Amino acid sequence: MQSHEQFIAGNRPGHIMLFQHENATSLPDDASKVAKNAAEGKMIIQPAVMARDLIDKVLVPNISQFTELSQKRQGNIEPYLTSGDCPEANSNHDEDHIIEQLFAFVQPKHNSLGGIYADGDVMHAYARCSCQVHYSDRWVIASK
Repeated sequence: MQSHEQFIAGNRPGHIMLFQHENATSLPDDASKVAKNAAEGKMIIQPAVMARDLIDKVLVPNISQFTELSQKRQGNIEPYLTSGDCPEANSNHDEDHIIEQLFAFVQPKHNSLGGIYADGDVMHAYARCSCQVHYSDRWVIASK
């Protein structure tokens, strides 16, 4: 999955990625046509301008609301972007916590923004767990 490796390395600027676990609802037909098999699910990596409408159809409720809900909670998302640690996993031992959906993009290094943005390209990842909790993570790509 060459495009996935390029994306997580930060070499696909202007692209967005969607991962959907196989246990989540099925992808619409137009999304299924461009999705690739990935660890226990499907992945779409496309230029943002082409993929926004498509990903809006897949993410529940939509990109804007998905990211807004996810930004309210910090969690740990693995650099490979197909798994993570749900913030509710410790309090809900009786259920599995898997990422059902994940949306990600890379913010190129931007010195004038300061903070981690001055340290390098930053991966932004937003996830919905199987327990329906949304959470996010971000990191400087070279450091994780």
